[in-house]
Amino acid sequence: AHKTKKPLQIVGATSAYAGRMAQNIGFKSIYVSGGGVALSNLGVPDLGVTGLDDVLVDVRRLTRVTNVPALVDIDTGFGASIFNIER
Repeated sequence: AHKTKKPLQIVGATSAYAGRMAQNIGFKSIYVSGGGVALSNLGVPDLGVTGLDDVLVDVRRLTRVTNVPALVDIDTGFGASIFNIER
């Protein structure tokens, strides 16, 4: 991005399939959202219900089938939460 003087476009992908599609059509980087993992892959709202391991499972799957950098947003799972009482 710096050499071409153009912004780096990062596409959101929460699964290995989406990551592979993004790479195949030319994206140079992938964004993985903790909220996207919660909603798309676990079917729960992005309210701190998921933890670090929930996101890492999908990130590992995605990085096994792609070779572009992944920017990962994991903003929950690092401590006590009122939502973890139910888990």
